[in-house]
Amino acid sequence: MNSDIRLTTTSSRLTILGLYALGIILIAIYTANFSSFLTLNRGQSFISGIDDIKNGVLPFSRIGIVTNSAVSDYYIRNISTHYYSLSSVEETYSRLLDHTIDASIWDSSILEYAVNNYYCNELIVTGVGFIKSSFAIVLPKNWLYKKDLDVNIVSLRESQKLELFEKVWMNHRECSSSSSSSLNHVDGPK
Repeated sequence: MNSDIRLTTTSSRLTILGLYALGIILIAIYTANFSSFLTLNRGQSFISGIDDIKNGVLPFSRIGIVTNSAVSDYYIRNISTHYYSLSSVEETYSRLLDHTIDASIWDSSILEYAVNNYYCNELIVTGVGFIKSSFAIVLPKNWLYKKDLDVNIVSLRESQKLELFEKVWMNHRECSSSSSSSLNHVDGPK
């Protein structure tokens, strides 16, 4: 018994040649689409902000929240009572790095500084600020220069120099801007 197929007619040879060409084209299309998919997904965060968290893109048990904080109050009031409980902001970074949680919410200035200077290749800040809050300075009671400080802070805020200071000091990067990140933070109150 002979298993060789002999293609003797021109039409059978053209049919086989067409099938080979079709196979090569389909493999090329699949490879191009797959590499495009991987390239696009590597550069983008899988969440884009607080609305994705509200809509349940991530399981609530994979979102780290520092308990007994303004962020936890906001989260419980506006999003969910379910979250992964964290004791400090420092724990946030370690839980993200050991893949216990997928995201965390905290003050964007603090997160941007930490990510830009310490967690360059491991973490990324994503989303936009969703709450505007005030910063506070703790002083001794009945401090002699309290009124002067208040006046100067208001003056800096009105002249928008506070935002300039934040850009100069908080957006400073110790890491190279070409570093890739694999985990996500969602920035919080601003």
